[in-house]
Amino acid sequence: MDITGLSGKRTALDVIGTQKLECLIHVLSTRFSDIFLEENLREQTNSDEVFKRIRDTHTDYISIHDFPPNAESISSEYPAFKTRFDKHVDTFFHDIQHYRRVLFILNLEMAPTERDYTDDLNTLESKLPVLRKILDTLCNNENNQLLVATYHKTLLSLKIPRTHIVLKHSEWKEFMRGAELEAWQGWLDGITIAEASRTYRPV
Repeated sequence: MDITGLSGKRTALDVIGTQKLECLIHVLSTRFSDIFLEENLREQTNSDEVFKRIRDTHTDYISIHDFPPNAESISSEYPAFKTRFDKHVDTFFHDIQHYRRVLFILNLEMAPTERDYTDDLNTLESKLPVLRKILDTLCNNENNQLLVATYHKTLLSLKIPRTHIVLKHSEWKEFMRGAELEAWQGWLDGITIAEASRTYRPV
């Protein structure tokens, strides 16, 4: 964010992830009230010495970075995790309602190969407008924009108010360098924040 001239803050949605847009819509609609409850947490079989992957079986969200890989159990780390997470949630709702303008960034897939287990085009086309309305409700105004980065070229023709859909390129190797940085700067120009980038807060 410093490279692109935006200021950002770590929020609840930065530390967790899901493959389904419906799950994101659910946790926003319920204001995170039923996510990551201890009784719904299970360790993933693909956890390793670097990441302990914890899945919430109720909301289908995963935490990758919040539980130490050498932790004895989920329960031993849960109180500290929940305290941190709740703080992130409180910060998220406070910020989106108090900043003058907010930029939401939605990264639909981390790689083209994820298409096999992420939402199909029909689902994305039907759910993105729903997400757009929820963001307006949560912000309590329309002074926010949504940047959607995707490998689905067909989505580029989708027209949603204050939503900018951009195409990612799989050949990029360096994170936020070279062609990728140039594209991000172009995407940001596309949502007309170049002249006032300091006033936008990405979440």
